[in-house]
Formats: sequence, C-alpha cells, structure tokens
Amino acid sequence: MGGAGPSPRHRRHLPGYCPRPALSTPGGNGAAPEKAPPPPTLYVQLHGETTRRLEADEKPLQIQNDYLFQLGFGELWRVQEEGMDSEIGCLIRFYAGKGITCVLTCGL
Repeated sequence: MGGAGPSPRHRRHLPGYCPRPALSTPGGNGAAPEKAPPPPTLYVQLHGETTRRLEADEKPLQIQNDYLFQLGFGELWRVQEEGMDSEIGCLIRFYAGKGITCVLTCGL
C-alpha cells in the first residue's frame, strides 16, 4: 500500500468521484457511432415581413443590432438596451426548426 492512493474499486466511494464514460473505439462492437442531430435551422422575420432562412455565416445578435441601428438607435448602449427589451419581438423575431409555415389572417 505505497502512496498510490485508493484502488479503483474504492474510488467510487470518495466524495466528488465521477467515473469517466467509457470511450468506444470504431469497430469495437460493430455498431456505427451515432451522429449528433444537426443544429436547427434558424429563421428571421423583420417587422412582419417575409420570414427568411439565415445563412450559415449569419449571426442572430449581429442581425438584431444592425436592424436596430437602421431604425435609428445609433448608440451602442441604446441598441443593447432595446435588444434586451421583451417587446423587441414586435420588430424582429427569430425562429428555430425544420421548417416554418407562416399563415397570415385578417379580420375581413
């Protein structure tokens, strides 16, 4: 019992012990590793206009900030303040999912 520490069998009883998950190797059990699902597709809608799909290089926060600058919020602190307002959804909305179907209704 030199200074090697507790045996693996006894480590699981130590406070804060968290066993590491077993790593699978390719071809280890013949099963193909599962792929993670792709990230959801992102969509943006500006002020009630047509919803469009975001390109892979577009960033939602940057789109929101640019839009607010275009509306006249010229100072960065004001853009950030307006961007955190819960009512910003009236001006700009982001959606995530496989596909978006928009239905417009009116009281005719």
